[in-house]
Amino acid sequence: MSLQLIICGFHRSGTSMSAQALQRAGLYLGESLIHANPSNPDGHFEDIETVNLHDKWLAKNNTDWCHFGELPFVDSAQVELDLAPVIARFDKSNTHWGIKDPRASLFLSHWYCALQNPATIMAYRHYASCVDSLRRRQAGDLLLDPSIDNQSVRFWQDPEVALRSWLLHNKALLTHHEQYPETCLLLSQEAQVHGVSLAYLANQKFDLSLNTESATGIDIKKTRIQQSILLPIVDEQLQSELESTWQKLQLAAASPALHHPQVEWQSDKEIAKAVLEGELVSQWDRLNIPKPANTHAFVNGVSDSLPITNFRSIDAHEKEVTPESVALEIDATNLYQRPNIHHVLRQLSQVDQTKFLEHVLDKFPQDTFINGLLGRLYLAQQELEKAEVCLNLASQENDHSTWFHIGLLRVQQERFEGAIEAFEYGFEIHANPDHGVTLIRTCIDSGNYKKAIYNCEKAMRVFPQDHRFTALNADVLCLQDQWEDALNLCLNQDFKSTDTALLFKGFQILTELGRSKEADLLYNKAIIRSLRNQSNYRERAANVLDLLSGAQASALQKQWVLRLSGFVDEQYPEPITSTNRTNLC
Repeated sequence: MSLQLIICGFHRSGTSMSAQALQRAGLYLGESLIHANPSNPDGHFEDIETVNLHDKWLAKNNTDWCHFGELPFVDSAQVELDLAPVIARFDKSNTHWGIKDPRASLFLSHWYCALQNPATIMAYRHYASCVDSLRRRQAGDLLLDPSIDNQSVRFWQDPEVALRSWLLHNKALLTHHEQYPETCLLLSQEAQVHGVSLAYLANQKFDLSLNTESATGIDIKKTRIQQSILLPIVDEQLQSELESTWQKLQLAAASPALHHPQVEWQSDKEIAKAVLEGELVSQWDRLNIPKPANTHAFVNGVSDSLPITNFRSIDAHEKEVTPESVALEIDATNLYQRPNIHHVLRQLSQVDQTKFLEHVLDKFPQDTFINGLLGRLYLAQQELEKAEVCLNLASQENDHSTWFHIGLLRVQQERFEGAIEAFEYGFEIHANPDHGVTLIRTCIDSGNYKKAIYNCEKAMRVFPQDHRFTALNADVLCLQDQWEDALNLCLNQDFKSTDTALLFKGFQILTELGRSKEADLLYNKAIIRSLRNQSNYRERAANVLDLLSGAQASALQKQWVLRLSGFVDEQYPEPITSTNRTNLC
C-alpha cells in the first residue's frame, strides 16, 4: 500500500523547503497547488482543497492559522466526511503521496484516524527565526493593505501571538512524535539549509525509493540567516517554555539544528530608534502615491430598500412570530411582490428560511419563484434530491440565477457536462460576470479546455474591462504548456491601469518559467499600481501606525521604508506590452 505522508510544521518557509525537496525527489503532492509569490518564489506546495479544509475547521473554532491555546476541536464524523474525498483523490495517483500544510500540525490525530498507511514529516525552525520572518511578511501585507482591520496588525500589536502559536504547533509535533515514533520523521529547517538530505532520511525511515540525487531547490542564498534576532520582551514563563520546547525538538530530531540565532529580549524603548516620518513620506512622494485630499466628511445616500406593503415585518423580539405564522399571511397578491418575500428571508436563520418557504410552497406548489428560492437553500444544505426537484420546476421561468444554481447542483452530482450546459444557458439569458467565472472554472476543473477557451473569449468580448477572464484564459494556456502565449496575452491585455490581476498573473507565469528578474519587476509594478489606486492610502497607513506602541510603529515604518526604497518607479512604464516586455530586464 502507498505511503500517505503529512508534511507539517509551524512556518510555511520551513515546510515549503521540505515539500519542495520531496517533490523534486519524486513524491506526489497533488495537481492543484497554491501559486508561488515573492515571499515564496519557488511555491508553497500546498494542495488548495486541503488548506481550505483546515481553514474551515479552524473557522468553526473561531480562529485561524495562527491559533494558540488549546488544540481546535473537530467532530469525528465531520472529519471522516471532509477527509474522505481528499484522500480518495490522492489515492488515485497509485503512488506514495504527501499533503503539505503547516495547519496540519493541529489536526494530526484526525488525519491518522482517516489514513490507512500514515506517516508524518515534521520540519521545525527556531522560534526567533519564525517570528522574525512572520513579522516581515505581515509588514509586507500591511504595506499592501494598511487597515486597522487587517489581521496582520495583531503580530505588531501583540508580540506574544506568534510566539504562543509557535509553541502550540511544536508541542503538538512533539506529542505526536512521542505517540507514533515509528511513523514520524522530525528534522530542522536549519539542517536542510546546510545540506542534510531529506529524501535520504525519508528513504531510510519509511523504506521509500525517492531520488536522493535530484536537485532539492534549497539555496542557502535564499534563506535569511541571522546570528542574533531582536524580539520584544515577553514574560519569563513564556520565554522558558519556548526555550524548553526548542531543546526538546533538538533532542527528538533525526537531524537537529547545528546553528540557530541567539535571542535578544528587549523592551519597547530599546527595540528601535524612531524612523523619521519624512523617510516614509519621501518614499510615497517618489512613487506618486496620492497625497491626502482636503475633503469634508460625507454621509452615504439613502438605502435602496423597497417599501413593504400588505405584509407584516418580523420583529426579532416578537417571540410568538414563527415562520409558519408568517407564511399563513401570504396570498397570491403579495406573493408576487417579491421584495416582501426577501424582506422576510433577511430576518430569518437559514433553518427558519427553509421552514418559511416550505409552508409557502404548500400553498403554491407550482410557483417557480418560491421553488427557486427553496431549491437554493436545499442545495446549500446538501439536500440534493430536494434541490433538484425545486430547481427543475423553477427553470420554467427561464431565470439566469436558477440555471446557475442548477449548474452548481450538477457539479455536486459530478455531472460536469450538464453543469457546463446549465451555466452556459444561464449566461445566454443574462451575462453575469461572476457566473461566467464559475462556468470557466468548471470547464477547467473538468478538463474541458476547449470549452474553457471558448467561454473565456466570449466573456472577454462581453466584459472587456474584467481581467478575470483574461487571467483564466492564461491559466488554460498554461495547462496546455503554452506559457509564452499566456504571458503575451496578459501583457497585451494589461490596459486597465487600476487593475493588477494580469500583472500578478504575469508574475506567476514568469516565476514558473524561471525568469525571476522579470517576475520581480512585474510584481513590483503591480504593487506600485495597487498603492497608487487605493483610496486614502496615506491616512490608513497612519491609522495603523497609531495603533502600535512607539517602538513597534518605528520598527514597522523601517520595514515599509526598506521595501519601498527597492521600487524604482522609472523601471515600470505604463502599459507593459509584449513588444517592450524585454525592457523589464
